[in-house]
Amino acid sequence: MPAAFAVLEIPPAYAALFYLSLFISGLMFLCVAMMTIIDNIVESVTSCVSGLADRKICTNFVTSFIMISLVCGLGVFHTTKAGMYFIVFMDQSIVRLRFITVSLLAISIIIVYGKFKI
Repeated sequence: MPAAFAVLEIPPAYAALFYLSLFISGLMFLCVAMMTIIDNIVESVTSCVSGLADRKICTNFVTSFIMISLVCGLGVFHTTKAGMYFIVFMDQSIVRLRFITVSLLAISIIIVYGKFKI
């Protein structure tokens, strides 16, 4: 595939468009994932507290602010001198603890579907 781009008239432009499309795709995935998490949190909070049902926009804003602050706060650890160690630790933990991750996912699915059945 790289050889095919090399014979075109402007290969750097196609390479830039390819990486731009990858970046935009990843950014869209992050936005959709964050909005899904925030929407689920807001729905559960507004259903538990009846006074917040009419203030859903405010609750959505506060939840978004808290989630973004937590994510940025966790990113501060990666900017220290030991940041590379944190990245390696997280990478190794995810790979080695795959069984626990899958187990927690299965338990959470059982809890969610059990909650809606009752």
